[in-house]
Amino acid sequence: MSWRLDCHIHSCLSPCGELTGSPRALAEAARAADLDALALTDHNSGANLPALAAAAAEAGLWFLPGIEITTVEEAHLLAYFPTLERAARFAADLYGNAPPQPYDPERQGDQPEVNLAGEILRFEPRYLGQAVPRGVDELVADLHALGALAVPAHVDRPHFSLPAQLGFLPDLPFDAVEVSWRTPDPQVPRWAGKYPVLCGSDAHAPEQVGRAWTELPGPDGPSWQALVRALRQGATRRVSRNLNLDSADPNLT
Repeated sequence: MSWRLDCHIHSCLSPCGELTGSPRALAEAARAADLDALALTDHNSGANLPALAAAAAEAGLWFLPGIEITTVEEAHLLAYFPTLERAARFAADLYGNAPPQPYDPERQGDQPEVNLAGEILRFEPRYLGQAVPRGVDELVADLHALGALAVPAHVDRPHFSLPAQLGFLPDLPFDAVEVSWRTPDPQVPRWAGKYPVLCGSDAHAPEQVGRAWTELPGPDGPSWQALVRALRQGATRRVSRNLNLDSADPNLT
């Protein structure tokens, strides 16, 4: 038995996310895509995690709390937490140490925190896409101290990935790497095979949820324990709806 997880989804809170990305809309899209589980990974914030956790429970889905952190290296690092409480603790620390950079919603997009019904509770006044003043090595250590997982995002992409920013992937105890749904297997960097591989839709709107997912083993269905066990065993499979991952495309960018 296996289960399907979309491990990279943005809600309306992310400056890059569409305002249609309410908790219920994302959960309903995940159910319609035949997923078993979904993660919310808004940029540098966990403010919409409680609402999406409630929406996922309504839809009968397992929910994985996450955050997509922009490191001081200007690279994206996915963080996954075993509980909402630990995610909230980390998010508060992350927010408290970030510079209060204002943002222009007309140019950079709205950043609404919402409730389960999708009603706007507040607009985040700081730009959530900015880099936090913490390096990837410090962040990985802090996440592991909380019992969380640290996963470099879209390591095969030319923008906002650690290899793109640094020219290499640091030798750190990452729990996995995320490979983009756009990249066929023959084009995935060989060094990525050192780590378990995750894949998600990187959805910025509900209709994009489930365009890719990670298939994981688990006879009892999705859970934190099943996720950690699959990563430790390297037993993950990357799936994309619209791309044959076995066929390289020389025109792919």
